[in-house]
Amino acid sequence: MTQVYPHYIQFGEVARPNPKIVRECLVSFGHVDKKAFVKMLNDCKEITKLEPNLVKRDGEIVIIGDVHGQFFDMVSMLDKLTPKLDKSKEFGLLFLGDYVDRGIQCVEVLLYLLALKNLNASVATKTF
Repeated sequence: MTQVYPHYIQFGEVARPNPKIVRECLVSFGHVDKKAFVKMLNDCKEITKLEPNLVKRDGEIVIIGDVHGQFFDMVSMLDKLTPKLDKSKEFGLLFLGDYVDRGIQCVEVLLYLLALKNLNASVATKTF
């Protein structure tokens, strides 16, 4: 779990997962450990509980839909977009759903999106 939630990534008293490490664990090993997975789920649940149903945003936004469990396709697309998340607070991602309904790597898709949401709660927006 310390690999996904390194001690040096701290915001107040809440540790956030490092999406780059989560991505590498999923690409290289095909999994993250169970404790990290459960923590990411619980942390994301708490974040989304506080969000309104309608999120208003200013600035540039990229809309992403119909990932369908295609983890490597999603990673390829996000590799081009996530550097903007680090550089600009005005840039955001909007995921429209259909993350996990067909592909063979649905859990991997969910884990990576949870890591992005947990670290970038205000710029990685979900719709369900």
